[in-house]
Amino acid sequence: MYSKGLIPYDYFSLLIERDNSGPSGYLAFGGVPDIVFTQNFTSTPILITTIEGYPDSYDFYTINIVSIELNGVAIASSGGSAVEYIVDSGTTLNYVPTKVANKINAAFSPAAVYSSADGAYVVSCTSKPPAVSIDIAGTLFTINPLDMILDAGDGTCISGFMDGGSSDTEDIFILGDTFQKNVVTLFDVGAVTMQFAGREFYASDDTY
Repeated sequence: MYSKGLIPYDYFSLLIERDNSGPSGYLAFGGVPDIVFTQNFTSTPILITTIEGYPDSYDFYTINIVSIELNGVAIASSGGSAVEYIVDSGTTLNYVPTKVANKINAAFSPAAVYSSADGAYVVSCTSKPPAVSIDIAGTLFTINPLDMILDAGDGTCISGFMDGGSSDTEDIFILGDTFQKNVVTLFDVGAVTMQFAGREFYASDDTY
């Protein structure tokens, strides 16, 4: 589209809405979605993953993060140059290192508990989530508590954070919709960077 002059810039952007009714989000080519938000973008490089078994090419929108903060404190080994995250709108949950998932889920009140039957951390639908932020290139992106608990149906709720594995060399982690509902994500293909702008805690008809 860009090479044919159909869009002004060689990037696209995505906004995922939290609402249960109305638009589920916006995809904009050559610009940003036409909604009100503070366009103060933070940039970080798109990486060629070094994880074993993955192609030696730009196969995913993979980035490094500085850390994940839990109640204002960075969790050890949650980020850094050795820990790679795919920014994936097709994945609902955030898949993080095992120790990080355990810490975050233990911090719910009452705690989220892993269920092998459900394949997720099950949590009370009325549990109080901890404060969690993702530090990308020195900017903190706070995850709204509404996105920390998901209704799985039949009265069951699950945590937005899942165990993605324990190995930095064999596991690649994911920032899914639990994170992306809180940002506008800009995929700057020309500059080989990902850019993120935080969204204010917008009104939603999603009660979880």
